[in-house]
Amino acid sequence: SLYIMNMVDIVSLLIAFVISYEIRRILPMWRVFTRESIIAGYRFQQFPYMPLLFATIISYILVNFLFLYSEEYLSRNVSSELLATLRMIVMVIVVDVVILFITKTSERYSRIFMVIFFIIAYFTCFILREAVKKIYIPRYKNGKASEKMVLVCRERDTDRVLEQLNAIIDWRFHISGLVITDADLAGEYISGIRVISNYSDAMANI
Repeated sequence: SLYIMNMVDIVSLLIAFVISYEIRRILPMWRVFTRESIIAGYRFQQFPYMPLLFATIISYILVNFLFLYSEEYLSRNVSSELLATLRMIVMVIVVDVVILFITKTSERYSRIFMVIFFIIAYFTCFILREAVKKIYIPRYKNGKASEKMVLVCRERDTDRVLEQLNAIIDWRFHISGLVITDADLAGEYISGIRVISNYSDAMANI
């Protein structure tokens, strides 16, 4: 979970950084006039904000090592992810500013760039975090590595029990089948989950 979050965050920061730089480059009023910035059609090796990009990645690594190492990224809901993403971005920006202050290089970079980067990084990171969860979790649950569970209950209790279980079990568990104790519904589906047996034949069919 943590490694997936780290990869998503670094990719998000890189994407947000490039987009923010392009916006700053296109709008002349926000330009920092350096030798590289006046060269038409900049090349990556002449990227004038490269030191700031390195500082941002270092900032994320420090924040991750000090504050994010225990986070359970894949278990968070949307509202929790909004707050967690904001917290991460704010900490990265703060560490970034401290690094620029210590190295006495803050005057080289546009403040408006930092504001644009903060906004774009927040939304980019949040969207990619949620997108990865939407793609990864279903595939993981249907794969061989997930913890499989079979729910044994009465037919009328199935929806209520499934709702309660989904509220407390995390992404590592997958309810792969149902055993209905008071009806023979083998082969049918309840809430998208296949009924694999009735109670009397459960041990043989599971």
